[in-house]
Order: sequence, then structure tokens, then C-alpha cells
Amino acid sequence: MHEAFAAESFISAFSELPGMLVVITNSDGNIVSSSQRTNPADAIFSQSFQTAKETTHPFYVNQTVGSQLMRFYVNPIYQNNQFIGVVFMGHPIDAIQQSINILLTLLIGVFSV
Repeated sequence: MHEAFAAESFISAFSELPGMLVVITNSDGNIVSSSQRTNPADAIFSQSFQTAKETTHPFYVNQTVGSQLMRFYVNPIYQNNQFIGVVFMGHPIDAIQQSINILLTLLIGVFSV
């Protein structure tokens, strides 16, 4: 019960960010919780889950979900050296690029004065 509450709290914290997708899977690759409706058969989850299962380090992957190109942070989760699942956190690449462009514009403005 505690784990389910923690997963839901984690998901609700990220579901308020526009475009953010957070998915938590168990050690079998089944989706335990998600901030949006997702299809477990999507390539991002099946392919990246297998990669995450074979490594202990987080990694990034760009993947199209629906019509949106997204950048995912994929983090395998271990407890007592035993693989227990994966956390996927994705955000639309165009939103990331917009933020970088705004920052660049501000920096140019500050340093040109």
C-alpha cells in the first residue's frame, strides 16, 4: 500500500507540468503508474525497458509518442542489488528547445549591454 501511495504521489507531482509524461514499470515491464494514458506496447517502453534491465545507469532516448517527439530520461531502479522496475520521464523536445532559445536570448541581451 505504501508503494502505491508513493508512486501516485510521484506521478501527481509531474502530471501538472504541460507535456510531461512519467511512467513507472515493475520488474516485468508492466506499467504500475502513469501521468497520462499510455500503451505499454509502445516502442519507447518495450525497447527502453529491455535496455534499462541490462544496465544500472540512467540514460536518455528520443522517441516519438503519438505525433510528439519527446526526450526520455530512463532510470532503472534497483533495491538491494535487485532490479525492481524502471522510471520513464519524458518531455516534448520542442518545449525544451523553446526554453533554451529564451535563455540564449536573455544571455545575449545581458552580455551585450
